[in-house]
Amino acid sequence: MSRPHRTLHGELLYTSRAPGREGHERGREFFTTTTHADGSRTLQAHCEIDDPPPVVRDVTLAFGPHGRPTDCAVRLSVGDRFAGSSWFRFRER
Repeated sequence: MSRPHRTLHGELLYTSRAPGREGHERGREFFTTTTHADGSRTLQAHCEIDDPPPVVRDVTLAFGPHGRPTDCAVRLSVGDRFAGSSWFRFRER
């Protein structure tokens, strides 16, 4: 089946620069980017930081075909407890 959009999945590792822990994994980010037929794009990311207190961040960020952001939602947990959320809408001035 042919799709008019392209999707890419990936993972980034967060590594430490702390003395004695250089290069050790301290977190990770799983992401998906989707490019739609009209050139607009969506990025979804799930980020985990293991350092105490542990942090989990979920983000969905959209870009219009012009390459500028259109909207974004973020949710944050610290120490496995909800810490906050936000929603942004970007528009021309």
